[in-house]
Amino acid sequence: VLLYGIESLNLNNTLLKGLDRLIYNVLGKIFKTYDRDALNSCLYYLNFWPLKFEYYNRKVNFLNKCSKTDNIFLSTCYNFNGRIEIDKLCSDIGILTLSNYARNDIWEFFVKSLNLN
Repeated sequence: VLLYGIESLNLNNTLLKGLDRLIYNVLGKIFKTYDRDALNSCLYYLNFWPLKFEYYNRKVNFLNKCSKTDNIFLSTCYNFNGRIEIDKLCSDIGILTLSNYARNDIWEFFVKSLNLN
């Protein structure tokens, strides 16, 4: 319910950090630590990711659907801004292009950010 329709918005880094703060506060109370590295490891082992990555995943899926729709308004909006937004998301998560499995690409970026060595 918290993220309903959020993919239609353009969130900046401050707002994305605010989303993540929600999940980190909850996990911090559960695991009795507020260390981000420890909480990210907990998220990884729970097969979950911070909310900003959920936003990225939803945004990519939303834009992909807009690119394939028969709705003239949505396809026009995508043609003007959608490709630019996908390119920006790709640069934010450090990949050149998204594959057909954007969720896997985003998950791999999350795993790389953990430094689990």
